[in-house]
Amino acid sequence: MPDTLILLIVLLASFFVIADSKFENTRGIYAYFVGDELKYIGRCRDSMKKRINQGYGKIHPKNCYLDGQVTNCRLNWLITGVQKNISLWLCVMDSLDEIVDEEKRLIRVCDPPWNKRN
Repeated sequence: MPDTLILLIVLLASFFVIADSKFENTRGIYAYFVGDELKYIGRCRDSMKKRINQGYGKIHPKNCYLDGQVTNCRLNWLITGVQKNISLWLCVMDSLDEIVDEEKRLIRVCDPPWNKRN
């Protein structure tokens, strides 16, 4: 049964990338919008291009297992469900501590619906 679930996720997934090389070695905070509505806030500690392209933009089957990057699969699924008026905003930052603190603050203040809550 788990193999069937993974197959369905892969078949229903979107594929998208950041093609601009200036984001190759940048880190910071990113946000997904649908139209004017903020949907998700995340952080990237190494390469924004890698985080988006290999994390959310292309789903690897191993990410959909319980010990995988389930958030990647979930966000790709949410984006696939919308498919229109989606935009990705990137805020480049240098300090890892500031990135973590600002992500937490923005999630607390903005309460985006796609960010999971405990």
